[in-house]
Amino acid sequence: MGMQQTSLQLADLTNPVQAQAVVSGPIQELTLTEKVAIAVEAVKAQILAGRHPSVAWSGGKDSSVLLSLVLMAYRELIDEGVSVPTLHVCHSDTKIENPVVKAYNSLMIKQIESYSQESGIPIRIWIASPGLSNDYLVSVIGGRTIMSVGSNAKCSMMMKVEPLNKLKRQLRKAIAAEAGMKPKEVEIVSIIGTRFDESAARNRAMTERGESATDAVDAMDDGQLVLSPIAHFSTMEVFEFIGYVRSEKIKTYDRWDNLVELYRDANNGDCMVNAYIANREQARTPCSARTGCWGCLRISSDTSANSLLAHEDGKYEWLRPLVELREFMKRMHFNPKARAWVARDVSEDGYIQIIPNAYSPSYTKALLQAILSIQAREEDEARKLGIAPRFELLTLKQVMAIELNWGRYGYQKPWTAMRIWNDVYRHGKRYKLPDVESIPVYTEKDVSFRARIPFADGQYNSPYSGLRNIDAEMANAEDLMVARDGRLLTRCETGDEYDIDEEGLELFMEFELDRVLTAERLNDAPSAAVHYLLGLGTVQLYKGSQSDWDRMLRVSNQLHRHNLLEVLHNPQAIIARVAEKLAAHGLSPSLITTNQPVLIDLTPDQGSLFDAQAAASEPAAVPPTDPALALKEREVQEEDRDGTSYEAQYKAAMRQMEQQLGDECPIPAFSKMLSECCVMLSKLPLTQYSFDAFMALWVAESCYGADGDTPPASAYEPIVKVAYSVLLSGGLILAP
Repeated sequence: MGMQQTSLQLADLTNPVQAQAVVSGPIQELTLTEKVAIAVEAVKAQILAGRHPSVAWSGGKDSSVLLSLVLMAYRELIDEGVSVPTLHVCHSDTKIENPVVKAYNSLMIKQIESYSQESGIPIRIWIASPGLSNDYLVSVIGGRTIMSVGSNAKCSMMMKVEPLNKLKRQLRKAIAAEAGMKPKEVEIVSIIGTRFDESAARNRAMTERGESATDAVDAMDDGQLVLSPIAHFSTMEVFEFIGYVRSEKIKTYDRWDNLVELYRDANNGDCMVNAYIANREQARTPCSARTGCWGCLRISSDTSANSLLAHEDGKYEWLRPLVELREFMKRMHFNPKARAWVARDVSEDGYIQIIPNAYSPSYTKALLQAILSIQAREEDEARKLGIAPRFELLTLKQVMAIELNWGRYGYQKPWTAMRIWNDVYRHGKRYKLPDVESIPVYTEKDVSFRARIPFADGQYNSPYSGLRNIDAEMANAEDLMVARDGRLLTRCETGDEYDIDEEGLELFMEFELDRVLTAERLNDAPSAAVHYLLGLGTVQLYKGSQSDWDRMLRVSNQLHRHNLLEVLHNPQAIIARVAEKLAAHGLSPSLITTNQPVLIDLTPDQGSLFDAQAAASEPAAVPPTDPALALKEREVQEEDRDGTSYEAQYKAAMRQMEQQLGDECPIPAFSKMLSECCVMLSKLPLTQYSFDAFMALWVAESCYGADGDTPPASAYEPIVKVAYSVLLSGGLILAP
């Protein structure tokens, strides 16, 4: 531990004369030895002031040098007889890190833990990972968000910033509990590895924040102290320090041979560390290749991953599927057919925006098929090689979270995600990505269409359209709660975060999966899986989020009732279907507003996402056209195949009744008839009805004919038949 004084002479900053000599001159004139001494003393000063150090460690060159400097400070304090606090090392795992980097970091974490045992330095490593609410792949495949591109930093907020903020709160509580203090009384100093020399932008940001190599400052104006010990280190000095570690002139938790190899491999085999330490000057700076998330679209090209693939002995060839997957996702980002074109917020007047929202149901389904296939192939290969899989893209828990998201956003029939998992892992099915070059290139202009359509109706705000378990209610077994807005909602398990119980998931897989995949069910609304899992107690919602789930499930169920699922990727088809429904209710399509002309085409559009199919050896990760859906569409259209509007049919049915029963017969207006039917259906689960069954239900529920002064309810069959056709075409009841 520490530096061998025979090789590197550090200034004695406990001597006021030497200390003044070091800090009084311009900082850029200091040698590496002097900068190291200042950094070590700065860390020691924070510990002696009673603060608890928290080191931000990513595993890269800067944070590795930083951690080593902090360990040097700890060792000196221990040698001086000072009782040191636990050193907290904070690390971030986004869950989509480059697998090579993730493997290296896992190895280094073990090295740090071993070094803690050997040196006697108390170290605790904290790993910040996003929970299900901020899980990037779950959010992207689950239809919650799109991938971040360009300057959009939402991905960083989800995967790093918010998990780290949560970790900081947990860290403060842990330190307070250990010290017998209140959390707000704990003083933590975050030690970070930012450097002015990194880039002009970093220099400006650090200067604006007032970061210092010697003093802990409130750099973010949030009351948290930050110390930047290597702020004035140049890139060359960082590599010089690494060279001293490799030559064992500085001892720390590892020799960093793997670190240097990683940087070399990620930079096309070029790395100048050894040459620099040997005093052979180079015309260019040492390698500084950055490695990050394998699925990052904020960069135009992942040069580090491509460099790894280009390694001369092909040792990283196993990364190719991830590189190809990233290119596929990049190519599909602005593909209009890969977007879901319905917003998530319904206005007070019942309208919803037609905009390129999250990715479409067909594309996200294809993504899940492809990603699970890539993962399964890696597991197959690892078994052949007798090694552990080199990456895992989605856990079973994440797949179940995608299932929940698809139900929440109305994307797929119940248990579609679990069925895909079952096909891949139990039945050996594998899906191939299409050739990226066969997919047209799209830009932001291709997703510029905007519109506004009527969306909410009487069913949308019915008591059972949102977070209500109709099956449990019918069995008189639904536990209810009252939301802030007064709605009755199903009471669910809640906690400090949205989560899926591991044990509950295991029990579901063992006892429930086969049954839900094979059972016949009347309710095929996407939300059915959500209600089922909430009823089992397998899912824990974030406390206070029940109203939000209720709101989203209303939108989900409305999409299902409007029969929009299979056309969510096509704004023109969405508008066409809504226009048809408006016409069926005697309303004008002019209620729809758009920013571009709309070509109304009622032909079902659920063809391939891609212009070229994948190789026939494996099925493409693309959902085929569903004949059943196409058939259902034809059945709905045939209800009005002569082109006569439903309102005109209703008037004709009224005239027929008046001729048979006389003018005194009370006949409800078309709108009132439909409203009464919707109220009647809102009390019942969405199910199949033949006309005879629907007529029997209407007779049983209707007030007509009950007083004996009006004709029996069965006499209203002509107008009920028209109402049945309207409800059937609107998806408010299911065809037998």
